[in-house]
Amino acid sequence: MSQNNTLLMEEVLKSFVEKVNGPLTTSMEQITDSWLRQYFAQRPQPDPQYTAQEVAELLALEVSTVRSYFKKPEGHVRRLPFIQCTDTARGYRVRLSDIRAWQDRNLIDALKRAEQQAFEEKAAAIGAKRRARRGRTPNSI
Repeated sequence: MSQNNTLLMEEVLKSFVEKVNGPLTTSMEQITDSWLRQYFAQRPQPDPQYTAQEVAELLALEVSTVRSYFKKPEGHVRRLPFIQCTDTARGYRVRLSDIRAWQDRNLIDALKRAEQQAFEEKAAAIGAKRRARRGRTPNSI
């Protein structure tokens, strides 16, 4: 009888493992998947880099225009920052985050503000030149 009991116990145990193993495996997979998603969401995401040709396609510009934006002086509204990967201009790469920042800076309102500021600076410079020619200082006006 003990052999029958052992066989019966083995069958019951096998049945139990089969019934529990499926849902347990699924639950463990869900928990692991959730944990991995949270872990990788906290990690820094890669910032893809694009060539001048690819940037031109993304922004619907000519490649020569994009390259001219590389040459603009620091602080210029249209300057497009780049990473130099080789000694030639063909090695310039632009990060996606820099493209997005460039787009934000170059909205129509931003250009209008920059043009207005440049106009005011030019007007102030012209006014200063005129006052200097006439021998007046800003306080004597």
